[in-house]
Amino acid sequence: MAARRRSKGEGSARFRPERDKWEARIVVGYDVNNKMKRVTQLFDTKRQAESWLAEKRVEQNKGLLLEPNRVTLAEYAQRWLEVQLGIRQITRFGYGIEINYIVEKLGNERLQTISAPQVRAFIAWFALERKNEHNNKKMSTRTVGKVLTRLKAIFTEAQRDRIITYNPCDGIRIPSNKDQIETPADKVYTFVQAKRFLALGRMLFQAGKCRLWFALETCLKMGLRRSEVLGLIWTRVNMERQEVSIRSGLAMADEVVHGGTKTTAGSRNIPFGNSQKRVFEMQLEAQKKEKENASNWENTGAVFATATGDWVDPHNLNRAMRCVLDWSDPKRLTKTRLLGIATQYRQELEQLVLAGDALPNLSVHGLRHTYATHSLQDKVPLEVVSKNLGHSRSSVTIDIYRHVLADEQRQHLRDLYGD
Repeated sequence: MAARRRSKGEGSARFRPERDKWEARIVVGYDVNNKMKRVTQLFDTKRQAESWLAEKRVEQNKGLLLEPNRVTLAEYAQRWLEVQLGIRQITRFGYGIEINYIVEKLGNERLQTISAPQVRAFIAWFALERKNEHNNKKMSTRTVGKVLTRLKAIFTEAQRDRIITYNPCDGIRIPSNKDQIETPADKVYTFVQAKRFLALGRMLFQAGKCRLWFALETCLKMGLRRSEVLGLIWTRVNMERQEVSIRSGLAMADEVVHGGTKTTAGSRNIPFGNSQKRVFEMQLEAQKKEKENASNWENTGAVFATATGDWVDPHNLNRAMRCVLDWSDPKRLTKTRLLGIATQYRQELEQLVLAGDALPNLSVHGLRHTYATHSLQDKVPLEVVSKNLGHSRSSVTIDIYRHVLADEQRQHLRDLYGD
């Protein structure tokens, strides 16, 4: 009967005739160059060698056999990031931000010494105490989750490299923060608010105060992501069929990056109605005028470009959104502010602003949520909404917009067998 072949990592025993001894050896880890590190021992008999290996395997399973390694979490995380192949530049940039958050607290710790309580303490600090430098608010649950996912991936790789024997992130959960719990229902406009948003935006565009308005209107009417609307090119807009082909996106890394869609499902065709067709026609007309006035025009082909044809910095679309929100507040309307508006638009804009309340503070992505919510409320089939949004599965749409479907379920309640 053939001897059982040992699995990888179990060690080996062999006879060394030149020494007339049995040699037992087992891997204890890898160095920074991914070269194996072993411990070796010589014995008089095979039984002694096998017994020693059995003891070492027990130590190995308990995490007691690893050779001390001085690599820090910061060093290993950087190497981990460098070997991530086949990911988009913007994804790599996002990973880098998450790693920076991690090394802020744990970077100087040796990889082998980091324990589960340390990770739990870090996540608690990051979720409950660390402030976002952009708005001075607590980190969102989504951001905390992404940082924990990145940390777990780094430790998983360290396990594969035999630097550590267990992942200290296993079983770690995001601390509960009831103040942060939000659903898309908290981040959408009502139908009346959406109509006010559209009216104000169009007037501000005419008055020369919101140059990127048509991009915002497209986000609302088609449910596009910010990256998708800014990455849209004219050759992907079929005016005859009234259909848009989403095949690329725009994002901000160290610089503006034009690349592929966020996911495979993000590549999709979306039909649009007559009102959106008019939006594209007006945008094309406005862009032609800018091209005539530009001394140097960049031929990017972008539908929503800068005044010189280049790709738009995504942050500028956020500023356009903020412009509309600021003008929606009647309390901020002053005579001095109105003096900056051309005379032919001044009275109509003033009436629009005073005709309603300030719009809730919504992000550009909130326009996408608004589109999806209103579509579902208007009885557009779930599968159609999911495809238009570029979700990989309808279940993703259900999870995000469960509140809308729950309301619909109540509306369609029938007491079939009631008295």
